[in-house]
Amino acid sequence: MFTLNKKVVREKNLIVIKEFSNSNKSKLRYLGLPSDEMEDIICWKEYIKHISAVERGIKGQEHIRQHNIYLKSFNLGLNNIITLYRGDIDDILINGHDETQKLSYPYDLVNLDYTGGFIYKELGDSSKRIDSIKKLFNEFMRQQEFIK
Repeated sequence: MFTLNKKVVREKNLIVIKEFSNSNKSKLRYLGLPSDEMEDIICWKEYIKHISAVERGIKGQEHIRQHNIYLKSFNLGLNNIITLYRGDIDDILINGHDETQKLSYPYDLVNLDYTGGFIYKELGDSSKRIDSIKKLFNEFMRQQEFIK
């Protein structure tokens, strides 16, 4: 049932993505957590010109899922438009980079399909997830000011 629900959401999102892409007469720049299955990317690939994929992987086996994303992108013919960022999405958003490369803003399409929940509180009153989303919105607003 979980997979069916995600499929329905993905297809509903496709309607909005298609409309946005067509209205701007441009394909979109994607930032997100596509997983090594890349089902969102497969569904939306007609409207995507760049993929910034983030994958943390399973502790001790991080390279496996990261490798699988590259392999899947190659099999889909998307290897020339993908950049893989390795690590935790919240850390990468807060810092603006992973260990080796900076995020390549601006992005038109952001898919933060978090596993385990969207918002949670850590020790004290802080939340790294909230801080990372704030950073993403601040960067978006900065880019909008730059465009004007």
